[in-house]
Amino acid sequence: RIISYIAFPSIEPNKANQDSYSVTTNFAGRESDALFGVYDGHGEHGDKCSTFVRDSLPSMLAKGLDKADEISVEQMDDNIKQAHKTCHRNMNRSKKVDNDWSGTTAISMYLRGDVPKITVSNVGDSRAVMGSCDTPESSALVATALSRDQTPWRRDERKRIEDKGGRVLTADQLFGKAPIEKDENKVQKWKSKRGLGDGEKVLGDEIDESGQPPRVFSPHGDYPGLSVTRTIGDKVISDEGIGMVPEPEILTRELTAQDKVIFLASDGVWEFMTNQRVIDICAECSDPLEACRIIQKESYDLWMKNDTRTDDITMICMFVDDVSPGGADIASAKVEVGIEKVPGTVNGLSQVEIDGRIESIKETCKATFGGVSTRYAYLSQRGYYPDDPDKANQDSYSVTTNFAGRESDALFGVYDGHGEHGDKCSTFVRDSLPSMLAKGLDKADEISVEQMDDNIKQAHKTCHRNMNRSKKVDNDWSGTTAISMYLRGDVPKITVSNVGDSRAVMGSCDTPESSALVATALSRDQTPWRRDERKRIEDKGGRVLTADQLFGKAPIEKDENKVQKWKSKRGLGDGEKVLGDEIDESGQPPRVFSPHGDYPGLSVTRTIGDKVISDEGIGMVPEPEILTRELTAQDKVIFLASDGVWEFMTNQHVIDICAKCSDPLEACRIIQKESYDHWMKNDTRTDDITMICMFVDGVSSGQ
Repeated sequence: RIISYIAFPSIEPNKANQDSYSVTTNFAGRESDALFGVYDGHGEHGDKCSTFVRDSLPSMLAKGLDKADEISVEQMDDNIKQAHKTCHRNMNRSKKVDNDWSGTTAISMYLRGDVPKITVSNVGDSRAVMGSCDTPESSALVATALSRDQTPWRRDERKRIEDKGGRVLTADQLFGKAPIEKDENKVQKWKSKRGLGDGEKVLGDEIDESGQPPRVFSPHGDYPGLSVTRTIGDKVISDEGIGMVPEPEILTRELTAQDKVIFLASDGVWEFMTNQRVIDICAECSDPLEACRIIQKESYDLWMKNDTRTDDITMICMFVDDVSPGGADIASAKVEVGIEKVPGTVNGLSQVEIDGRIESIKETCKATFGGVSTRYAYLSQRGYYPDDPDKANQDSYSVTTNFAGRESDALFGVYDGHGEHGDKCSTFVRDSLPSMLAKGLDKADEISVEQMDDNIKQAHKTCHRNMNRSKKVDNDWSGTTAISMYLRGDVPKITVSNVGDSRAVMGSCDTPESSALVATALSRDQTPWRRDERKRIEDKGGRVLTADQLFGKAPIEKDENKVQKWKSKRGLGDGEKVLGDEIDESGQPPRVFSPHGDYPGLSVTRTIGDKVISDEGIGMVPEPEILTRELTAQDKVIFLASDGVWEFMTNQHVIDICAKCSDPLEACRIIQKESYDHWMKNDTRTDDITMICMFVDGVSSGQ
């Protein structure tokens, strides 16, 4: 269970929690082993750095420790160090984490229950502490540090940084209010004023009340001013080679019957509490979760007493109930503080809060359209943005039966807004487009496919023009996608029209005898990943650039043969990614920009709305691509969704989920949950997630 509270910094009330934690049981494939970790991010993107390490480091450690009972302690230490270095290197290379000026600490405890032993590895100033009975007869617990904070308070760490050319200064020294002494004997001048004795503060045994901690600075400028001497991330200062490294310090020790508590926490706890105070609280509690709650409250109160804000506060508390060779019985709890949550929270929102963001049909609707028997359901989940928790759902959807006055016809649509007023754009299209399409399709059985396509295109253009003229929607810099499926049950046929990157997919049996469903795209995302769309925009004078190209970090190639230079790095092969068959994991999608400035940076090449860029005539048009096809008895599922689903899920995976479900609403709920989990695993927020799922139970013609 995770219990959380509100601890908002007063100057940044919506700042994301930069702490993360992990608990991995059955670690490295062994039931007797477990890994516990706390990660404290810092810098503008510290939250992403800590979650990156949380999601990466345990698996990297598992690879190096899968044969822990066959290797020496020295080899184990080497493998742990290598895992941290690999995690650091991968973060530096990742396109999803901007860690030039951001990074994270990492404290982890590897429990080997069969031995029993623990191995604690530490980078930064998060901390692990043990509470043990002094003697077998004693019941009082004595605190023992299992890690040492890597900060400039430590003489060895300070010397290591300075020997590499780095500078260690207090604020007074940085701004010339105190002398800078290089002689270690003379350096007492400023340390003694802070009660440091021999110039080394043992944090944990005493609290830093100096108000002026020494910090690490580059020899080339007054940056970054970190209060730690080791970190995972912080690429700029790490690359300068002044000793800001991701190498952990490691301690391995046996567990005995006298060891009763193991406690890991970020410095949000240790800023105002000693190791012994924390262990004393644990000793007074009968349950580790109770201890966590008391320590959280005391930490919070101390922060508010001594400062105008609180740091993020994260802890894992383990009570060791019994230790014997071949096993260790434990009780553990974890608490995270720093963002608003309630019991049951997972990755930012409780299940109650998630459910509160979902709008869906109450139960599956069963309907027959001409010769097509269907069951359908729809669901829309409002996105989660930590910096804007009340942001409106910008997705909309529509289901129109008795479409164009015919009982055999229906129209289904999903609309994904973007920009400041994207919610109003998508609802405008939801409320307008179906009736405009109905006017053009009221005689669908009397016109050719070509005429039908022309009427559909005209309806989209009229909707776009009406939005531009509307006084109720500010769409200068906002717009929406539109994916719709027109079902003609008497024929039976479907016509799918698409603007943008929402998507329609069909699941069909490969043969009449087969029961397995194969996914077929009914639309193609209109994005700069597509060579034809990219060329269409560029031929009109628009620019298609990645962020690196926009900011001069990568060359801009106009020659389609040379453009491979940046595309090949993103696994695009011939320069065209077929989204739906594969997931975009590049982290740097190409975007559309005006020839006149660095705007709007859209990741789609067609849209309804976006008046400013549309009026520039660079090909940002509302014209849909259209597909008409017959429905057969082999077609079993039709699925429409916004890109909140498709960001991390392939067409086939979505259809596979539908194939396992007996009800389309059940399928919607499973896909919604998996989409949400993917977002929270890969990002610190979620997009809006909207879908319509139709199960086709029977198809016959002529009705």
